[in-house]
Amino acid sequence: QGNANAGLRQINSELSTLRSVGDRSREATVLSTLARAHALLGEPLSAIGAAEKAVNLNRKAGQKDAEGSSLCLIAEMRWALGELPAATEAARQALAAYSAAGDADGEKKAKAIISS
Repeated sequence: QGNANAGLRQINSELSTLRSVGDRSREATVLSTLARAHALLGEPLSAIGAAEKAVNLNRKAGQKDAEGSSLCLIAEMRWALGELPAATEAARQALAAYSAAGDADGEKKAKAIISS
């Protein structure tokens, strides 16, 4: 847990730096990494919070594939929390983002969540 906490502190430090210089694209990437780290640590609410921020930045930047990836993570975390309608909605949004990006693998992942 100590190494994980040190890693999270480093990620948050990187986020502060990126925000201060206005690098929204890299900020979204780091937020997505942070979301996945929280998911791996069994912290679904923290994962959802970071992923939602990444989704918003990716939408503004038109990065549909990255948006879809973060939405799938949100769907998975909502599913794990038993929030099935919210999980399905996030997966549907992910499917739309992946479709717009032309990402067939992402579409399959989103469809698998929807049909779960």
